[in-house]
Amino acid sequence: MENPRPKLALLVSKAPLRIRLVASLSAAYRVQVIDSAEGAVRAFRAQRPQVVLLCAKAREVARMGAVARALKTEQRPPIVGLIAVAGLPPEPEAFLEEHLLDGLCALPNPESQLVDWVLLLRKGERPISGELAQRRSLRGALRRISGSRVSSKDE
Repeated sequence: MENPRPKLALLVSKAPLRIRLVASLSAAYRVQVIDSAEGAVRAFRAQRPQVVLLCAKAREVARMGAVARALKTEQRPPIVGLIAVAGLPPEPEAFLEEHLLDGLCALPNPESQLVDWVLLLRKGERPISGELAQRRSLRGALRRISGSRVSSKDE
């Protein structure tokens, strides 16, 4: 008897986040975890999941976009969605088109919304959901670390 749950591959590096995402998706999907971005295409070819979800921290969004592009250029490409942990990149529609993504979302809270987003992906609706990432400057980061409010604008 064939398992009615479709295959879903999940690429996420942080273990606590991986556990949360697998827990929220495993009721509806057979989740396979991919260990690294370098092995994503190879893992896809071995298992041929219907959906591949890439999870990226703020610094990894562009790199995961390149992985998505590589997956979408396969002979039989999967549905590829990107989960941005820190929030959506600026101009999410352009990012979606540039990297051939089928959907883009900021990490949903609660994760139960993730199953609904994946369902929209599978229907071909190209969903974009969530808030844009907060843009933080180097000056702001240094101010937060040091606790100082001194800047070049002060007298």
